Amino acid sequence: MMVCSFCGYHPAFPHRHRPVAWQAVAGRTVCDGDCAEKEAARQAAQPAARLLTVDEIDGRQAVDQVKWAAEHRRPETPLAPVRLYLDDVRNPPDDGGGPWTICRTVEQAKALLLRGVDEASLDHDLGQCDACRSDLGPNNCPHVGTGYDLVKWMAEHGVWPRMEPCVHSANPVGAHAMRQMIDRYWKSG
Repeated sequence: MMVCSFCGYHPAFPHRHRPVAWQAVAGRTVCDGDCAEKEAARQAAQPAARLLTVDEIDGRQAVDQVKWAAEHRRPETPLAPVRLYLDDVRNPPDDGGGPWTICRTVEQAKALLLRGVDEASLDHDLGQCDACRSDLGPNNCPHVGTGYDLVKWMAEHGVWPRMEPCVHSANPVGAHAMRQMIDRYWKSG
């Protein structure tokens, strides 16, 4: 079945005009008459696209990622809340507030936050990678990151859950630093 990309004509909707013929205008299928002329005018009015250089792409990648997330954020009234639980070992409690999405790394948490999160519970110490497990002291792996690294990223990019994040870390120094950053920079919505 053909559908006009300009007026939306579809054979299932009899209230619309019936086209006599179909035309292809700039790669889009339109019905004859006014739609073909209007689509051609719309295509002519659009500026020509230009390719970006590698330097432009690299420089804009992080900014574009945050902008994309803001433009494609879930609606404000979701069917079920998205709850982020960042911890390398523990599983979330069954608190009756709905299921948690468990993230074991900072990168997983960032990806979920960019899609939109309602609530977050964060741990500070997220373990070590295999390479650092024997070389460095406990919780000193620069490859895995910490909950504090995630909170810094949220503050730098303005990507926050709708509700104020909760810190459930057993590390008192790390938890205190995370709470200070959240208290200073978190803003709802």
